[in-house]
Amino acid sequence: MLYNDTYGHQAGDNCLQQIALTVRNCLNYPTHIVARYGGEEFAVILPKTDRKDAYSLAEKISNKIKYLAIKHINSQVKLGIVTVSIGVSCTVPNHQDNPAILVSSADEAIYQSKAQGRDRITISPFFNFNSSK
Repeated sequence: MLYNDTYGHQAGDNCLQQIALTVRNCLNYPTHIVARYGGEEFAVILPKTDRKDAYSLAEKISNKIKYLAIKHINSQVKLGIVTVSIGVSCTVPNHQDNPAILVSSADEAIYQSKAQGRDRITISPFFNFNSSK
């Protein structure tokens, strides 16, 4: 939102399009999916991907977005460019699971990344839906 306030909604839409394309270009397999989740958030779904590989991909995405060097003079990160805060959540699903728990844990990880200064990756401690029972 701060980007839109600084540069306008059209520039904000262009920025989101560049980020979406960059994220999509980082994905390794046809089964990997990126989707706009709301506002300026994206969800990246990585079937059959463990935490280590998900974290590595998150680092790649973060670095590629920094490489775009999209100017952001009012950024809350000292770099003065657009960066991303990423939350990673993984699970080994089964038929009794509730996908909302996975989404919620990823959201919590994103908020932790933002609260810790942004431009970082946080892995949710959550691993399996059934562990919350």
